[in-house]
Amino acid sequence: MTMRKKQELLYHMRAIMIGTMMLISGVVFLCYMGSSLIRFTKKYQKQTMQVAQKLPWSDMEE
Repeated sequence: MTMRKKQELLYHMRAIMIGTMMLISGVVFLCYMGSSLIRFTKKYQKQTMQVAQKLPWSDMEE
């Protein structure tokens, strides 16, 4: 294998490694944001239900 071929192979391997690391960090970020969004939505819904039950004209059941 010539020196030029080795350099090209090394360049492509680095690009693949960087791409893989970016993909993994993106997936981790999306999972974190998704779980935070779900947690916030559940908390907001619970608070909304508590407020709605305190209204005098509310006939909502839990």
